[in-house]
Amino acid sequence: MKNSIIKFRHSIIALIMIVLNGVGAFASAPWTVNPSDYRYDMSLYLDVTFAAAKMDYSKYEVAVFCGDQCRGIAEALPLGNGNECLYLRARSNQEAGETMTFKYYNKETEEIQPIDGVSFKFESNGRLGYPSDPYIIRIIRHFDVTLSAGTGGSINQESGRVVEGTELIITATPSEGYHFEQWSDGNTDNPRTVTVDADINLAAEFGVNTYNLVYNVDGNLYKEYEINYGTAITAEAYPEKVGHTFSGWEGLPETMPAHDVTVSGTFSINSYNAVFKIGEEVIETKV
Repeated sequence: MKNSIIKFRHSIIALIMIVLNGVGAFASAPWTVNPSDYRYDMSLYLDVTFAAAKMDYSKYEVAVFCGDQCRGIAEALPLGNGNECLYLRARSNQEAGETMTFKYYNKETEEIQPIDGVSFKFESNGRLGYPSDPYIIRIIRHFDVTLSAGTGGSINQESGRVVEGTELIITATPSEGYHFEQWSDGNTDNPRTVTVDADINLAAEFGVNTYNLVYNVDGNLYKEYEINYGTAITAEAYPEKVGHTFSGWEGLPETMPAHDVTVSGTFSINSYNAVFKIGEEVIETKV
């Protein structure tokens, strides 16, 4: 008697879900099941979640499979107070024993994925979960994380396929003569923490530093420039001073290093010979 009442309840729920399905379902489903092809059924009440968030049942569809054969399609069952679970009836022609698994379908991307690590044994008129205490299925998704560094630096993490919900602490380290500017998404935190809940593509962006190149002549400022690190340096033209000779620039590098540079030069007084003559005869020479 008790089993008959339970089966009647399940039939009523299934009928309600069929009616609702006819009103609001998507036009095309990735799988179908014909209840009349099977002799036995089993009720499942499910709470399906992702690692980082609850599944939005309006965007996904869950179905149960035996091998590659669809044996039941879940529908959202309102529970009141804004809560809901998934309800489905798994089908079989064996009264008990078949191993069944789950798949889910993304209605936006039209991708079908298996729910790894979750299965159950079919049992006619059995139940998995209750409306008040649905069976929890936690889907572990993996996402592609692509990380790179632009010219002038490196990062501490490698690209790869990462489990949903993983927290990555990413640090960008500038090379000599460079500074970190931002990530490709505009974020300027460094290091930064990223929670993987979708595919991620991030690049660290670096800028070249500028340094001061100072020219001093006889201890006084002559000229000053701001020059990017690594830039080839063309020497400033020698200054001129009547009666003097310039020594040249001391300490001038070929390329701009990762620090300020001061180069110096000095003037020395020219010396001349004074020649004294009487006629064509040189009487005296003085420096």
